[in-house]
Amino acid sequence: MTKLSVTRRHFVCMGAGAIGASLLPFKAAAAAPAWTWYWDTTPAAHETLRAQWSGQGYRPLSVSMMGASSAPRVNMVWVQRTGVAWDLGVDMPLADVESVAELWAFFGYRVTQLSATGSLGDPRFAMLVEQSGDATQQYVLPALRHAINANDALSDVTLEYWKDWALKNDWMPTALTIYGGAGDPRYAMVLHPNPNSIRWNIDGVNETASSLSGRHQVYFGLKIRPALLQVSTDKRYVTLYRDDVLGGGVEMRHDMTESAFNSNNQNLVPLGYYPTQLSVVGSGASRRYALVYAQAENVLTRSTTKRGDPTTATAVDDAMLAIMRNNGVRQASLAVTKGSKLVYARGFTIAESGSRITTNTMRFRVASVSKTLTAILIMRAMQEGLGQSGAVSLVDRKLQDILQLTKLDPAATAPNPDPAILNFTVRQALMAQTRIVRDANPWTVRDELVRLNIVAPSPPPTVTALQTARYTFTQPLMATAGYSNTAFLWLGLVLEKLYSKPYMQVLREKLLTPLGITRLDEYPPGYSSQPLTEALYEARLLEVVPNVINFSGTPAPSPYAGGGPPIWTAGACLTGAMADFAKVASIFSKPGLILSQANIDMMLTQRFGFDGGDNTPGGPINGFKGGGFAGTSASFSIAKNALSFAVAFNRDVSDTSLSPAGQPSFPTLRAAIANTAWGASDLFQQLGLPAG
Repeated sequence: MTKLSVTRRHFVCMGAGAIGASLLPFKAAAAAPAWTWYWDTTPAAHETLRAQWSGQGYRPLSVSMMGASSAPRVNMVWVQRTGVAWDLGVDMPLADVESVAELWAFFGYRVTQLSATGSLGDPRFAMLVEQSGDATQQYVLPALRHAINANDALSDVTLEYWKDWALKNDWMPTALTIYGGAGDPRYAMVLHPNPNSIRWNIDGVNETASSLSGRHQVYFGLKIRPALLQVSTDKRYVTLYRDDVLGGGVEMRHDMTESAFNSNNQNLVPLGYYPTQLSVVGSGASRRYALVYAQAENVLTRSTTKRGDPTTATAVDDAMLAIMRNNGVRQASLAVTKGSKLVYARGFTIAESGSRITTNTMRFRVASVSKTLTAILIMRAMQEGLGQSGAVSLVDRKLQDILQLTKLDPAATAPNPDPAILNFTVRQALMAQTRIVRDANPWTVRDELVRLNIVAPSPPPTVTALQTARYTFTQPLMATAGYSNTAFLWLGLVLEKLYSKPYMQVLREKLLTPLGITRLDEYPPGYSSQPLTEALYEARLLEVVPNVINFSGTPAPSPYAGGGPPIWTAGACLTGAMADFAKVASIFSKPGLILSQANIDMMLTQRFGFDGGDNTPGGPINGFKGGGFAGTSASFSIAKNALSFAVAFNRDVSDTSLSPAGQPSFPTLRAAIANTAWGASDLFQQLGLPAG
């Protein structure tokens, strides 16, 4: 330890009392450092032990407080290693936390750990500071409360405000603690910049042991690690999870009795695990231990891998990798066509060793890019003469005239459909010009079906696209015409009615099979059902939500919580290799293969299934469509007899320009593709697709 010249009174702790711990150093395994720990230790006894262990080359690894404000206790883990200068204070009053942090920041030290215990009126803190080159880049927030409503969450004294601020500004918590009672807790948090876009989550605040167990099982299955764990005097937990990967195993145990604590130590320590977080609460038989164990603390670096054709397209590669690095994306894929030929197909990976490598045939979800394929099918049905009524073609037919939707409860006097909904046409739906409600919450639809005794609440029911459409039929319309996922749900039902077949069967028979596409499909919703040929999806906002798959309600990571197929397949739920979507793009340069020249031109110029495009005289007619939700960002750009591309990322990215529909359009990538001199080769056959 380097002794610092700056001191404050609470960095010299007073008091006397007993010590609870083994005070002998541990040498767990060959790969583990020497370490020791103690807990339920008075501040004065802690100071004696601090001098003892720091004098032997040990430094703090974990510090937490426990006990009442009048008799606070210290829990510590020490590890034998060299490192930057540090100092540690315990039994600090709330009034001094921010000023002490600012003082150390002036001397180039940042707060790396912060813990509290006791009452709201007199909480007692522990603070670890370590020398850093960017010590002024931090927020130390010692007294945050929960927001009581959405407006209150805009107040900078709430935890919700600072969580939202950190996510929007690429910062993250590096310390988090809880104090006060379970009914009105307070939180102390430290924020630092997050330049590598590490995903993190602090939703587990004031959490019971059982609730934490459920969330932890989800994160553990995804290899998301617990980085912080503390427990209050009321046995409520706060946790920080993050998705950077350490060079060894990580285990978390909480709500452990003395017996369970000893048993876990006996099992884990011989395997090279040592405690990186220690929090203790209670005494005697009611004492509980909470720990994070690790085999290593070094964060693995991410390396870049490119798989696919050998085409030299440096600017395009650089644009893809820049988007990935700026957003912490691990997997992405891009395919480019020139006319009807595939001239580029590449998979990109920026990930730790042992991660799934992206090939140029790996499938990615494309979210709302699915709408473009539905629009193609509508044009194909019109081309076949389906849906025509007298002189009125399919695209000018009213949706309700075709679907004949009824209320979920025909006998009810309310709600009733707005008369305007009866007049929206297929063309308006294709052009995002209806006022049909944008979305329908699956849980809300389920609850209404249960209320009307259409489905039973148990076992978990299956909700259909038609039931969802009937629910939206009576919902209030949007104030102005615009983008609507529900409108494309209706269009999918139009196709099912015209062909008397399920949507996916229509898609295969009318588009995929004629093009020789076999990989493109409805995406499998659950994490356990993801094939090795599919990307692993990582939402930018790392969170666990109730599972909508069969409405089980069990915790699930947001990209795998369902709520998509088969209800929303026609508008949001397709997956495939980017080369497959590029093959779809090629039909716009080969009139007669799927669509006639007239229907190709109509679809592109009127933006059927697109967010926007360019009809500059003398230039290529084109359209583009973006898509995104938790764990997915995608874009589909189609130009007749010119350059088209399909791109997807396994994370919802945030640094793209948005289309008028609020979907990603990736302008820097688009420019790089446009400015690259492409050859005349055709790669389709190398990827299992017919030549262009």
